[in-house]
Amino acid sequence: MVYFWTMEKLKYPVGRWIVPEKPGMDLISEWIAEIESTPATLQKLVQNLSADQWSATYRPESWTVLQLVHHLADSHINAYVRQKLAITGPTPIIIPYREEIWAELPDVSLDTVQDSIAILKSLHHRWVIFLKSLTEQQIRNKGYYHHGEGRMIMMEEAIGLYDWHCRHHLAHIRIALGLI
Repeated sequence: MVYFWTMEKLKYPVGRWIVPEKPGMDLISEWIAEIESTPATLQKLVQNLSADQWSATYRPESWTVLQLVHHLADSHINAYVRQKLAITGPTPIIIPYREEIWAELPDVSLDTVQDSIAILKSLHHRWVIFLKSLTEQQIRNKGYYHHGEGRMIMMEEAIGLYDWHCRHHLAHIRIALGLI
């Protein structure tokens, strides 16, 4: 089956992140479930890939499947730390990191991809335990100031953002592998 993909659809295959006005706790639970299931989904997608598949991209001048896997680990480590900081102290100021540079560093290699998958499995396990332990008051009233965005990001938004981030990059990998 041949699909016609616009550049916008290739860049944002699940759509752009849209901040919901006030998500219900049922929706937040669905977001947490997506965060929980992502490592297993990722493992199934990338098992037994060839070197060519690891270097496949989802659009011209995009990251490779390999870089996407490492990016998920890097990004989610940052997200977990940011969210724990938001819950455990005064409102932290978050400094963005240079994802595009991190994606080019020597640890982003085929030799270390299983390390990033293992990190995601362990990290998401702990992250979900943490997220499920939060009270509605913490989810609604705690957050962090994102210096790069120039605004507060409350926990309810941060959880939704990383649900989206999981789905977004899993879709990129499926496109790169010709699965959608």
